[in-house]
Amino acid sequence: MSTYAVIDLNIFLSLVLLMIIIMINRKQIYKSFSTRLFINLCASTILLLLLDAVSWALNGKGYWLEYISVLLFYLIEPVPLVIWLCYLDYHLNASAERLKRRWYYMQPFLVVLVLLVINVFHPVIFYVDERAMYQRGDWLFLVLAMNLGILLYTIVLAVLRVNRLERKVFGVIVMFGFIPLAGSVFQVLFYGVSILWNTVALSVISVYLFLETQKEIKDYLTGLLNRQQIEDMITARMTEYDRRGGFTLVMVDMDDLKLINDSCGHKEGDRAIIKVSRILYSSVKGIDKVARFGGDEFVILLEDDNPEHVKEVIRRIDAALAEENSGSPFPLGLSVSTGYAVYTPSRFHSIQDLLQRADEEMYACKQGK
Repeated sequence: MSTYAVIDLNIFLSLVLLMIIIMINRKQIYKSFSTRLFINLCASTILLLLLDAVSWALNGKGYWLEYISVLLFYLIEPVPLVIWLCYLDYHLNASAERLKRRWYYMQPFLVVLVLLVINVFHPVIFYVDERAMYQRGDWLFLVLAMNLGILLYTIVLAVLRVNRLERKVFGVIVMFGFIPLAGSVFQVLFYGVSILWNTVALSVISVYLFLETQKEIKDYLTGLLNRQQIEDMITARMTEYDRRGGFTLVMVDMDDLKLINDSCGHKEGDRAIIKVSRILYSSVKGIDKVARFGGDEFVILLEDDNPEHVKEVIRRIDAALAEENSGSPFPLGLSVSTGYAVYTPSRFHSIQDLLQRADEEMYACKQGK
């Protein structure tokens, strides 16, 4: 592989990742914990791409320059993959405290550090020959195996929590694992080819396009559709009534969220909102839409106008909440009040009429409690 081709590609991908960091900083005044992790993922990948480019540029130019550049490269190599693991764990569990307890995520740093110390006295990972050219060591496979292990572990995490993920999100996570996996195997089989961190960079760009950008169009806390999106969908659905048939709008309001906030704190209140949102999402079909309407209110757009089917969905939601409450950390438990309106053009002339009717039914349910 041409030295100039490697350097050009690494610099190009570094500039793309840098532009992503700049766009995030310009668009988001407040950055969530996961977004900060993603920015660190981009920055560490840029650093590795540049170090890889430097080591290629210095190859054969001077013993110590080449040795130090390669040493720094291997020292920093685990960083992006470990950050990706933390990013995924947080995406699945929404808990920074959980990450603090996952101290063993840091083990790859210790393994590489030990191997590099050994390498100083005995070249087991790499060495620089008398021509100042980089050469692989016999134990390099240990570093590669560790990197691949991290990637495979992220895929396992996604598979174990597949019920919590949208199909598109699950696909992106699996892709992040398999694309670099294929790149690393190709790089091992064909000496002189350097594409592993190019594939990682491409995976990071894909994560931005399919996950991070969703935060700009979805509810920041729950990941559900936001109010503007669901209102646009309802309006479009009303205009398609003749072609697609009837549908139902369900309003959902959490009970006693203020008491949870007052007694347990707003952090626990946010956890309660997230838990309810996941229950709502998992209680409907894939063709149905769930949105956070604001605060502790949610809207469900059901592609069904049969009242009995709608009531069955509501019973399913209540049953899931009851099951959650059997081992709930929330002292007051979780419950919701629901109301629905089946759309017909003759009855509802605007989206405001439809929303108001579902809202009235929901408040009647709440007052009945």
